[in-house]
Amino acid sequence: MKQGSLFVLFLFLCFSSGIGALEFHSFSGGEWSDPVTWWGNIHGPIPGSEDDVFITAGTEVIGGGDCHNLTIEFSGGLPGRLNGHHVGYDGCRVRGDLVCDGYLMPGSGGGTYDVELWGNLTVTNLFKPTTLLLKGSSLSVVDQVSIAQSPGATIHTAISVAMPFPGIKLLSDLSLDSNDGHLVNGSLTGSEIYLNGFSISHSTLINCYFLSSPSCIAGSVEDCKLSNVQSWIQLTNLGTTELLNNQCVFNGDFINNGTLNGPISMNGSFECWDMYNNGIIQCGWNGTLNIFCHGDIINNHTLLSDLVWTAEVLHTWTEGGGSQTNGNWVNMSPGLTLLSDLSLQTGNTLYTGVLNLNGHCLHNAALINGHLNGDGGTLDTCSLATVDIYGELFLAGFCQLMNSATVFNGSTCVNGSLTGSTADVCSTIVHGLFYNYGTISPGWGGELYLTLGQGFSNHGSTTANLKVFRSSSYSRFGSRIIPGKSG
Repeated sequence: MKQGSLFVLFLFLCFSSGIGALEFHSFSGGEWSDPVTWWGNIHGPIPGSEDDVFITAGTEVIGGGDCHNLTIEFSGGLPGRLNGHHVGYDGCRVRGDLVCDGYLMPGSGGGTYDVELWGNLTVTNLFKPTTLLLKGSSLSVVDQVSIAQSPGATIHTAISVAMPFPGIKLLSDLSLDSNDGHLVNGSLTGSEIYLNGFSISHSTLINCYFLSSPSCIAGSVEDCKLSNVQSWIQLTNLGTTELLNNQCVFNGDFINNGTLNGPISMNGSFECWDMYNNGIIQCGWNGTLNIFCHGDIINNHTLLSDLVWTAEVLHTWTEGGGSQTNGNWVNMSPGLTLLSDLSLQTGNTLYTGVLNLNGHCLHNAALINGHLNGDGGTLDTCSLATVDIYGELFLAGFCQLMNSATVFNGSTCVNGSLTGSTADVCSTIVHGLFYNYGTISPGWGGELYLTLGQGFSNHGSTTANLKVFRSSSYSRFGSRIIPGKSG
């Protein structure tokens, strides 16, 4: 018997008797299912489920099969290539780890190439299967499937997970951008993900959960689309990210350093705890966006959305210099406390609940219902409807009473103008001291009545109807009215 034949017989005996797993190196280009691809002119077995496969640099293997570990090599400027057929279905099952230093791609004629991976993924070059199913070798947390992507490497695929699944652990930033002008980003569906301080970018994330651990307390998304995403870490948004529905919940701190858009042509929302906005948060085209906030907000840039504060705790708001806020702000909490001046776009509504100015200024808001503590703060160009006001309050700009149900229980000073409602009879009661250094007048075509409890110090002009009361009796122009320009 020839020596080559004896060698082949030995390999067959090893393969069939289970003495150990074999290593298969692509000898030349060819079909995965052709022994010549692995042995050259010597006919031997093809890779099995326990064998390690190496696609040698400079060779191209077509199709796929079942193996343990898979390595696609790169050397001397030449990549190894694992490709699908020109058309049709191809794929491989990797029961161990997959290292792609070369190329893995579907057929160029519209074929598909699906990968089922049980172990870890490392990509340093080009990895573009049609789909990547992550299965995991066990359900143990220590056996999470890890993904590592080198800078400049391309991963573009639709990633999904088998259920149940131990989760994905990132060992680097993960970008699912095709880098070749492909119009659709990759996707990642249905997985528990430990970001470990890294970022996922250029991906549609569906039913994903960003979990925390002692080593994983933060991470980021960049240029992503989010649907049913929940986070228990400090999550940062970079680039331009779009919400696809109203089912995203950020249970940890949410930091926006880019642009976050609501869904297009629908009512969108998300929940968050403390939120730090250093970029733009806005409604999607032809849509709305509600933010259900369980914590505090710091806005340092532009916030163009609706806001609902939840009822668990007292909330605070901090507005950075030069920032812009625009939306219908609904405070359903026990209280909102300003930690800085807050500027809305003109005419936007604040359903106050309990609003503590805390000595700061609220600009351009329509206040409706609730309890306002002035605390020496200022309302600048605001409208008031059915608001109970306590403490010292300053009115600046153009302020208007929209009905007769607003009551000033503390000291009030008008430094701008105070006007009644348009074409209507409007009245209010001022229980505390009332100072006017500006203008007080009825609305156009209307009348304004002010009932004063502790007197009126007028240093400006007024065309309102004034009266004072002592106990339960009222009298016009009581003794504590300090003369000035009054009407």
